[in-house]
Amino acid sequence: MSGAGTSTMVAADAQFSVARVLKPFADFESAYQGEPSFRPIAFPGGRDPRAGQDGFSPDLMRGVPVPFGSRLCVYIPAAFTQTPGPTTFVQPYNYSFVWRLRNVRDYRQDRRPYHFPRQSPGAPDSTLGGGPRFVLPAAIDAVLYEQGEPAPGTRAVQRAYQQTYTVGLGYEFATLPLLPGGGAGGSYQQGVLNPADVGLVGANGAIFTALWMDAAGDELIILANRTNEALGPWDFADDATDAAFSDIYGTGDGAHPSYPDVGIYLFTGTNP
Repeated sequence: MSGAGTSTMVAADAQFSVARVLKPFADFESAYQGEPSFRPIAFPGGRDPRAGQDGFSPDLMRGVPVPFGSRLCVYIPAAFTQTPGPTTFVQPYNYSFVWRLRNVRDYRQDRRPYHFPRQSPGAPDSTLGGGPRFVLPAAIDAVLYEQGEPAPGTRAVQRAYQQTYTVGLGYEFATLPLLPGGGAGGSYQQGVLNPADVGLVGANGAIFTALWMDAAGDELIILANRTNEALGPWDFADDATDAAFSDIYGTGDGAHPSYPDVGIYLFTGTNP
């Protein structure tokens, strides 16, 4: 409604990108097999396009460009596998979010967004024999923790802890709902995994957890490692350890091709 003495109310619609699919580098299973499970697997992994150029470490990792300050929705899949029996088994994994700033040199070279205002040389990497490296800061997603009511005469303290999201626990859907006429149950999703590999629940259940956050850098790197380190090193051939992780992000230890549209889904945008 509008007119004298009134204001016009305009609804703001949410605007988000289409899904970007994040996976580790190709054949990550071969590189990580037998490595300690606390060594994280990176999404997207691999080297930054500038790695090895003057001022850039040859080991600088690739990140996913995100608009600084934008709203992010991240779909992370739970890792399901079907062990002999058959029973459906969920292996939980920890996911951490690393934010990185780019600098003004990146903008000058290819108009890449940046939020570090200089291309100043910082510390060298003497272990690699290189000269000074450009400053590209990185931070892990954090959560603030406030202690309880302080005693008289003391001050409350807030502490920031680096944040980890555990995906795969606390969600039970071992039985799918029925459709008219009965049968094995309805499907929430399709085409993500093969029921022959992971069972009906793993293939047809809603296996993704949606996380919402604000982008705190120009680029995002997601790290994953198995929650239960007591199970030993990464082992993508064992149903009781990491076969389900390989099913989602890789080749299922060679049982199927890597599905290009299956992985972590990243959406960026704004909402009211």
